[in-house]
Amino acid sequence: MHDDDRIKQGGPGRSRAALLLRGAIPLGLAALALLIGPALVVWWLRGGAFTAGDALIGGAISASLLVVGGLALGWAVGRLGRRRR
Repeated sequence: MHDDDRIKQGGPGRSRAALLLRGAIPLGLAALALLIGPALVVWWLRGGAFTAGDALIGGAISASLLVVGGLALGWAVGRLGRRRR
């Protein structure tokens, strides 16, 4: 059976695309929420019209949250690895 026949039958080619979409869509929505959430909180706290300054401050908060989260995860994984040795 050729690859073309498997794709027509809904085989591995189709399941890869479905898995990609099932993973990419929630990941994209989470990234969007991580970027937009802090910007909207800054806008709400500052009041007035939404400006580029609100977006920049929100983006800086998002970036710092990603860095702190990544460092915490790396520290935890490294600590777990030392315990198992």
